[in-house]
Amino acid sequence: MSKLMRAALWVACASGLGVASGAFAAKPVVPEYGLMRGVSQAPALVTRADGQYAADGRVVALFQPEFRAHKADAETMAREFLAARHAQLGLAADELSQLQVRHQRNGQSFSVVRFAQMRQGIPVYGSDIAVSVARDGRVIYVSNDAVMNVGQPDLARASRSRIEAFGLVRQHLRTKHLSHQDAAKVVYADGAQTRLAWRVIAQSDDLVGAEWEVLIDAATGEVLRAEDKALYAESRPRGGAITGTIWTPDPLSSALATYGDPGFTDGGNADTPQLTGQLKTVELEDLTFSGGVYSLASQWVRCDDALEGPTNSGACPTSATGAEFHLTRSQAGFDGVMTYYHLNRMMKYVNETLGVTAVPINGVQVLKFDPHGLNGSDNSHFMGGTQILAFGEGGVDDAQDADVIVHELGHALHYFVTGGSLSQVQGLSEGVGDYVASGYSRDYTTQWTEAQAPYFWTFSWDGHNQFWNGRVVNWQLNHEYPSNLGSPAPHTPGQYWASCNVRARDLIGGEAMDRAFWEGLSMTGGSTNQQAAAQAIINAAAALGYPQNQIDTIGTVYNSGTPGDLNCTYNVTVPQAAAPVIDVGSVQIDDDVYEGELVVVPLSISNTGGGVLEWNIDTSDDADCATPSTVGWISFSPDSGSTSGGTSTAVSVTLDSDGLAAGEYTTYLCIHSNGSQPAPGESVVALPVVFNVIEDNRIFWNGFE
Repeated sequence: MSKLMRAALWVACASGLGVASGAFAAKPVVPEYGLMRGVSQAPALVTRADGQYAADGRVVALFQPEFRAHKADAETMAREFLAARHAQLGLAADELSQLQVRHQRNGQSFSVVRFAQMRQGIPVYGSDIAVSVARDGRVIYVSNDAVMNVGQPDLARASRSRIEAFGLVRQHLRTKHLSHQDAAKVVYADGAQTRLAWRVIAQSDDLVGAEWEVLIDAATGEVLRAEDKALYAESRPRGGAITGTIWTPDPLSSALATYGDPGFTDGGNADTPQLTGQLKTVELEDLTFSGGVYSLASQWVRCDDALEGPTNSGACPTSATGAEFHLTRSQAGFDGVMTYYHLNRMMKYVNETLGVTAVPINGVQVLKFDPHGLNGSDNSHFMGGTQILAFGEGGVDDAQDADVIVHELGHALHYFVTGGSLSQVQGLSEGVGDYVASGYSRDYTTQWTEAQAPYFWTFSWDGHNQFWNGRVVNWQLNHEYPSNLGSPAPHTPGQYWASCNVRARDLIGGEAMDRAFWEGLSMTGGSTNQQAAAQAIINAAAALGYPQNQIDTIGTVYNSGTPGDLNCTYNVTVPQAAAPVIDVGSVQIDDDVYEGELVVVPLSISNTGGGVLEWNIDTSDDADCATPSTVGWISFSPDSGSTSGGTSTAVSVTLDSDGLAAGEYTTYLCIHSNGSQPAPGESVVALPVVFNVIEDNRIFWNGFE
């Protein structure tokens, strides 16, 4: 079998510490099962109104937890939930103290706390319990991959060393050399027995593009499980902006041309007047300037042609003036410039514009990419073990189509926001990549219209030609969930997931849907299917404070489909928009000044709920704040405002003693709003104000001479 064919179908299994690095690509190839070991299909689930359950009754995804913890830090609130509901998740009470936080993501309105089961201080392979909790203690979603019937491993028998484990992996993979290898001890329970194992992540130049996760019994050296996660489908000086030439997003879409039109074919990576005519000059933002030259590196991404073969001179060009970034497609550096621009732009959009933290979780923070990888094969992938992106060169170079570039980034972002617990059940992550690529492409204004078939295409330049068929994002028109998603998995079923979310994006807007999409995915786990992910996203929209009409629109797209129409058939529960909740932190204002002076007291008005908190401030002689009063020595800036869910507004309260005699002055500062307080009560917050004006006799402070 050729190197190109060495791939394995992703079969979603246990998540978290059990889901290793992932390698994912746009295009499917025939999987090779000869080296696979111990990998099973995801079990059938029972869907109820409140979530999804395994056949043994254990909850796998809890859509409506109906639980509110006492307000505290996220981990404490998550543990309170687990203490109350552990039996529902298949956890014994004595296991709770052994749960270890392996990843915590603090989002805009809620946190996702991920726990791993432990035995004798060693993580249990496959265990991942993700509890998503809002700031006010509401548990809004739970993803559960707890491992049942985990015993105590016999550590005394675990005599195999890490080096021996690498040798056994090489033997199993039939290769003499591993280009990348890493190993850690895990506890592996298969229902029959519990064993200590080495979990090895391995890559080999003999297995092009493959990234294997292999579990080796630390006592016997037996290969317990083997799976290939690969799917093949210094400061800047002042001056003018540095620019380069790229396609936005590809030459066919900007020209509204069809592959095969004169001048619009690959032609062995040759330039044509038509292709060159579609190049656009863009600013290359955030470039690194060091040693007198600019390089394709920012705080988000970095070009590195040495990550995978082939090595092409100039593939990651540098320049003192920017001239070397103005290239055409036949030049080696064009792919590097193209990839840098689109990756950096998308990373900034997700992290800065959407406010969703999505960066590599290996401590490096910067996502490295190789514009000429996979030994030249016609595919691309994200490798979770090393957390890199690489793009192949067969057919149309993958790095010359923004759809491919952003699709692969979609896998990386999915991996990052879930702390490595990415799912490919029902092609979920393939659909994630297609959704992101389609939305990114459509946001360019010079594009296809809905009346034209390519409007629904992904991979418009790299695919839909003689090299491969590409994919679409109107798959829901002729398919239905879950009975008719199409095959082969995961790429074909993933089109349904992409199509449904693109439809919702068209209706509520790109930024709104994208933010809910990523925040929702952050709550999911390694066994999450499309329906459970859809519930997570609509729950996230409510938790983020989206208005009810936007939540209802997402719900209509997810629920109101029949074969042949525009919507889908996920049958999610549509939540109510989160109500605004006011929290001012302070219990009173008490300050002293000397006669004629003033003091400015900071006050923070927070909306710890959802929606928009509308508020205004006045004063009253009574704590019920029913009758406003006029108090000349106190003022507020601002005295009214609107505060979105999960945000705060700073207010300056000025106490001015000008014209006041020495003495104590009191009033109530009244904040009226449309939000309830965290504790039961009225929406008005009354803060007692005590203002002490002190006689100014400071002339005697230093005594007499």
